[in-house]
Amino acid sequence: MGICKLINSKKYGGKIKTNVLLNGDVTYYATIKIEGKKRTLAIGKKSNGWTEKKAFEQRIKLLDKAKHGLGVGSGAITVGDLAVEYFEHSVLHNRGHKKVIANYNKHIASRFDKKIVGSLIDKDIERLKKSLQDKNLSHGTIDQYVSILTRIVNYGIKEGIIDHSPFRNIKKFRENNNRDRFLTKTESEQLLDRLKEDDNNLYLFVLLSLNLGARATSILDIKMSAMDFENSKVRIFDFKRHMHYRNPLNDRLRDALKDINHRSYIVGNSCQMKYVDIYKKMKPILDSMFNIDILKTDRKSRVVIHTFRHTFASHLALQNTPLQNIQQLMNHADIKMTLKYAHLMPNASDEFADKIYKDREII
Repeated sequence: MGICKLINSKKYGGKIKTNVLLNGDVTYYATIKIEGKKRTLAIGKKSNGWTEKKAFEQRIKLLDKAKHGLGVGSGAITVGDLAVEYFEHSVLHNRGHKKVIANYNKHIASRFDKKIVGSLIDKDIERLKKSLQDKNLSHGTIDQYVSILTRIVNYGIKEGIIDHSPFRNIKKFRENNNRDRFLTKTESEQLLDRLKEDDNNLYLFVLLSLNLGARATSILDIKMSAMDFENSKVRIFDFKRHMHYRNPLNDRLRDALKDINHRSYIVGNSCQMKYVDIYKKMKPILDSMFNIDILKTDRKSRVVIHTFRHTFASHLALQNTPLQNIQQLMNHADIKMTLKYAHLMPNASDEFADKIYKDREII
């Protein structure tokens, strides 16, 4: 999808173009030839002091750079300007855009918004990672935030706003962030019993999570209209993979949901509950029940909201459910993501070893 709503300047014609954004701001573009190819490059925004005249003057400078063989693709556009373009696109194409924008504004904007894209270097990413580490964020979370910045840059390249990435070798932490802790059946029932008396929304949230294995954002998105009681299926939207999938609706869920068919969202009723509200209520409960004397940095031992999804998959493995079926129920993109549960399968290695010489003559 290319840049849309570009309008030629009345004064400068097709040499300068404008794009009016949803928030009323205006982005100015310059059209020039680079190595014989016509390119439309973002110059800057009206809110940052740019005008058609300034954009035209910048175009002259870019032409001069191109004439002398200098890179011009990143022009004068800032990371903040490019981010606005990317997020306006993501509103239409990414259902999880609100969370991404919030993370950008919280962790990236203050450091990068006013930087010229072309001036960035790999060391800027390393400084960002260091600042996020100082906030005691996990390596996996830091990698996610860094990827927001790289996605913004890649979007600019794809749309022809910039001609190359300023980054050369961005390294991920690539650490093992897998959680080992999952709830036993007894612990699950104890938690549900407590929530059923205190908070019906939390009870339904945990019940759905433990029986469907979906991510928290997907659980909160489920409406009663997604329930197919006739075929015992639930339609789930995976915000990470941006796709719908269907999981079985078991008897436990059927019994719990049959009397609340007047609801819109299962968790929250008429309005969808926000993750932050679930988190604030669940954390003290989980800490008091399961996390006493466990350090906050001990990711493998602490029980958190994501533990419910991990519990679902772990119990499937304990029942010797084939890995391909676990992959499907978890909606994993790659079987490698599911293999971490293989060690929980009882006597799995014995079963495979028995099959080696089955129906064969042993020499």
